[in-house]
Amino acid sequence: MVGKKLVEVLNKMNGVEKRAFTKFLAAPYYNNRPELSQYWAYVLKEKGGRFVPEDIFSLIYPAQNYDEKQFRHLSSWLLKKIEQFFVVRKKEKDEFDTNLTLAKVYREKKQAVLFEQNLNKAKNNLSIQKLGPDRFLNAYQLEFEQYAYIESNKRTSANNLQGLNDSLDEYLLVSKLKQSCLMLAHQAVFKIEYDFSFLNNILSFLEKSSMLENPAIGLYYHCYRAFNENDFNHFHQFKSLLIVHQEDFSPSEIRSLLLFALNFCIRQINEGDQIYAKEAWDFYKLGLRQKLLYENDYLGRFTYKNVVALGIKLKEFTWVGEFNEQYKKDLEPKFQENYFNYNQAQLYFAQKNYNEAMPLLAKLDDSDLLLNFDAKVILIKMYFELKEVDALHSLLDSFGAMIQRKKVIGYHKSYYKELIQLTKKLLELPSGGSAKRASLRETILSKQKFPEKDWFLRMVG
Repeated sequence: MVGKKLVEVLNKMNGVEKRAFTKFLAAPYYNNRPELSQYWAYVLKEKGGRFVPEDIFSLIYPAQNYDEKQFRHLSSWLLKKIEQFFVVRKKEKDEFDTNLTLAKVYREKKQAVLFEQNLNKAKNNLSIQKLGPDRFLNAYQLEFEQYAYIESNKRTSANNLQGLNDSLDEYLLVSKLKQSCLMLAHQAVFKIEYDFSFLNNILSFLEKSSMLENPAIGLYYHCYRAFNENDFNHFHQFKSLLIVHQEDFSPSEIRSLLLFALNFCIRQINEGDQIYAKEAWDFYKLGLRQKLLYENDYLGRFTYKNVVALGIKLKEFTWVGEFNEQYKKDLEPKFQENYFNYNQAQLYFAQKNYNEAMPLLAKLDDSDLLLNFDAKVILIKMYFELKEVDALHSLLDSFGAMIQRKKVIGYHKSYYKELIQLTKKLLELPSGGSAKRASLRETILSKQKFPEKDWFLRMVG
């Protein structure tokens, strides 16, 4: 059979790559096995991806019986050639890497003029690169090549050890800080304890260092301190640096920083700190303006849903309505109707327009389990506010049974079960002021991570 890995790689290659690989295989320097070109010709003709090993083998070796072991070797060789092609193609697109590699070659061949020319080209390329760990790694590699040249050719000249050391410090600090922010974000979701002890020494050093003036180091430093210590001052410094220096970073780097900020803000909002709602709103608008929240040209459906939820929380109803309509087309087609209808129902519910909200929730199909669960939460709240007690009891019972049956909702299960329990306690409250009402209010206030906390507090009075 054709190897699974080879099939997966072939299916991911686009037309441009396939045409370039055809030329790659035709070059004797890269390929001295003509049979691989025949194998590749079969692949190009087979549009459906249904590769028949016996047919490929007979095409290449018409006089031989099918040999599975020999065919596996062919498939392995073809995969290795494709991987070699990817590496060569990637390096061809990286001017800095090309120039630095040539500088190294000419240094080893004692070609001083050509070494200097290519090193200067690498320096010019580095000067226009965006900030981030990759840029600082390139700076270190360039300084190292300069140092190696001086040591091997001009031992009596002053070397660049200080520059080499400084560039290494910048690369290590930025990389360590970014990695620590990633670990914090992962730790918050998966409850894994990581060891940050080495980082504490770095933080102590940076507190007294001018290296915080480096935008990349400063950003990740304040990012880590804000998220680790729930410190609004560090968060504000992080936000200010991000806005001022957003053009200095690559889109991918800004996207990473933006997601750090949004995840932190949402976590703080869920824990009851509403000061971060406006901060998250600003970050979402920045991400939408620059399309930093898009993947493969589509806006993520959860981002689409979260923006609407946050806009409603901030009572930006007009903006939310326009956003929901305008950005619907930016979702993957299979998610457009469901998420548009859900968001619009959320908006109508917030505006007390229940007659418009209910039909939209009824339109949701069953393809997204958690979205349907969230729709039931809206229905629960509407039934309670409309005093549709019988319908609400029926919904709570069926919803509770459904939650018990589903095994794939993970930590969401406890949230939905808690919401059902609190709603039943609301229904059991006597009219007017009472000790039970006060007790339930205290129970709701004690909830640290409960998205519907504000609604329950309003309902309990």
